[in-house]
Amino acid sequence: MRGGVVPEEAYSLSDSYIQKIEKCRDIPAVFHLFYAAEYEYARMVKKLKEQKEGTLEKDKNPHINKCKDYIFSHLHGRISIQEIADALGLNAAYLSELFHECEKVTLTEYIRREKINLAKNLLIYSRYSYSEISTYLGFSSQSHLGKYFKSATGMTMRQYRNVYGMKEFDA
Repeated sequence: MRGGVVPEEAYSLSDSYIQKIEKCRDIPAVFHLFYAAEYEYARMVKKLKEQKEGTLEKDKNPHINKCKDYIFSHLHGRISIQEIADALGLNAAYLSELFHECEKVTLTEYIRREKINLAKNLLIYSRYSYSEISTYLGFSSQSHLGKYFKSATGMTMRQYRNVYGMKEFDA
């Protein structure tokens, strides 16, 4: 609701996913639904933000929208520009240029930024170790993620978790 979603919509989304999760029989299915709910809520917040700014999805380049969708659905692993371009049926150089032109940031920087944002959430809301988070996000090592994380946030992952992490996990 902090993102601006009407409380009734947020609770409705939450309730529908809770009902689906209660029917699950295995842990991977629960995680899949958790991430689907998280993505759906983020999409709702994004739509509200765009409405406020007056830049609705339909006004943007469809290739960029598909590119971002691909990135968000593959954040948990390694992502290459060639892989994205192949999935979209585009030339990698053209996609990179188009993305930079539309978003004012390189595709690689965008992917890295989104991975860092996901790492922040995992540090706050999970008990995963730093190496587990690094592996989950497709980084070659914990220090590789740590380098980019510190550059983006000014903090190490440990410092970030100590400052922003949920205290219930410590108990």
